[in-house]
Amino acid sequence: MADKNQSRRIALLSDLHGNLPALEAVLEDAKRNGVDEIWNLGDFLGYAPFPNEVVETLCEVAAANVIGNYDLKVLAFEQKHDRWKRTKMPEKYAAFRWNHEHLSRRARGLLESMPQQVRLEIDGVTALLVHGSPAAIDEPLGSQTPRQRFEELARMAAADVVVCGHSHEAFALPAGNTWFVNPGSTGRPEGGDWRASYALVEFTVSGPKVGHCRVEYDIDRVARAVHAAGLPESFVEVFRKARSLDQLGRENTSSESEEVMDAVLSLARSCRYEAEHTHQVTRLAIALFDQLKDLHGMGTRERLWLQYGAILHDIGW
Repeated sequence: MADKNQSRRIALLSDLHGNLPALEAVLEDAKRNGVDEIWNLGDFLGYAPFPNEVVETLCEVAAANVIGNYDLKVLAFEQKHDRWKRTKMPEKYAAFRWNHEHLSRRARGLLESMPQQVRLEIDGVTALLVHGSPAAIDEPLGSQTPRQRFEELARMAAADVVVCGHSHEAFALPAGNTWFVNPGSTGRPEGGDWRASYALVEFTVSGPKVGHCRVEYDIDRVARAVHAAGLPESFVEVFRKARSLDQLGRENTSSESEEVMDAVLSLARSCRYEAEHTHQVTRLAIALFDQLKDLHGMGTRERLWLQYGAILHDIGW
């Protein structure tokens, strides 16, 4: 523990996504690092099958919790599941459904009573805790966010520090008079490093002192639990490879897609297809697919199938 003349040390956690082994390892590491408080930035639920344990543990040990957009989706599953079954990737729908079915009454109540934002005063510094951004719970912030947007959000936040999650990208950067700090994902990291991510922060009037940490955890325990729960094998890959489902889908289709596309074009040429007409139809089909992605919810594989079908659509005419 810090003495009265030192700044308090805060452990920032976010995006556990049901990963209890990662949470336990990070809590132990934070204890060794002498933290005074734990702040959690939401997305308790997700792809590892420990939803109730993660919710209850964090509500017990964290001084502050905010709810995440994934948690809100699970809470809304009863009202949205018919639409989501048609529009979501099957693996994502399976995760929502499993969490909805296995979330305890106590854990549900804890989440339902949780705020989307928390404002705290610590060591003379005002901190705003959010999941996504001060503007929206599902706005990802990170290296792709324009500087101008950070400055807009800084004015909106009216805080010395904004601590956020959601993007699974660890960073600490200033915008105007405000610092933005993201600990990365504790339970479902991305970027190829499977270790749990969190941040140690000491708040000072000149800006936060931030250390980003990586912690190994029992990933095999997660894999066994995923299998025991009957969840998709791709969830194990999400943890082992530290990739999102969307990233895995693109990686798994990239090599095979080149071979298939060669075969599709070869067949089209052998049938003396009208190249100009065919490629115009293909461009229009892909443009419509991309424009309507939020509505249909399909991914890279379905986009490739559409492309193949558009190329071959009238070769037998």
